[in-house]
Amino acid sequence: MSQSPAEPVPVVPDVLEHGRSPEGQEIHSDRRIYMQLQTFTACKNLPPVIDFIRDSGWDAVIYQDASKRKHFESLATQDELTQLYNRRHFNEFAPSFLSLARAEGKIPAMFLLDVDFFKKYNDTYGHPAGDDVLLSIGKVLKENMQRNNDACFRLGGEEFAVLSLLSDYSEALIIAEKILLSISNLHIPHQHNSPGVVTVSIGAALSSKNSEQDIDAIYSQADKNLYTAKESGRNKYILS
Repeated sequence: MSQSPAEPVPVVPDVLEHGRSPEGQEIHSDRRIYMQLQTFTACKNLPPVIDFIRDSGWDAVIYQDASKRKHFESLATQDELTQLYNRRHFNEFAPSFLSLARAEGKIPAMFLLDVDFFKKYNDTYGHPAGDDVLLSIGKVLKENMQRNNDACFRLGGEEFAVLSLLSDYSEALIIAEKILLSISNLHIPHQHNSPGVVTVSIGAALSSKNSEQDIDAIYSQADKNLYTAKESGRNKYILS
């Protein structure tokens, strides 16, 4: 006697409501549910499940076997070019980053980086060369920010971000200086930039321990400092 088809529709609301993870249906903070195709014994069950998930404000990702799940998860959170985290993950992760800082009694720090005269670089050397620059900067960030509480992001275009939990304010100066020098020391030629090589400008913002300041306020301050760094000559960092 053949087994009757699985009825997944009643299960999915339960997953959404209670955050449970039945076999083959895994709930994640990125508002996606990853479902293994073999969970459903009849393909006709898939459309109502997907419709219900999307109506609930989630995305459904269907994968053929369990080995594919990690691949789909990385596509949701990683920048394809640099393999850093992407803006979507930055937006989702940043608020919990502040909560972690408060729980551990650390100083949350945000660094925003922008490649100096990047449009002129692309216009002169070509977009493939520009991609190589972005890839090189991504490697510099990964090499320099390797602590458990460090996270690096490509926010889009030539803009990057770093989130880090610090023990004291002097660490922020060390990080900013290290990133600035490491990128200029790549010695990538850039004829439209006064140092003659690719450089970045950095705006950094720190919040005091146990501060009630939200992530939008910290981002706004870092962005303002980045603007000041660019307007005052570039290839420098401004921190507050």
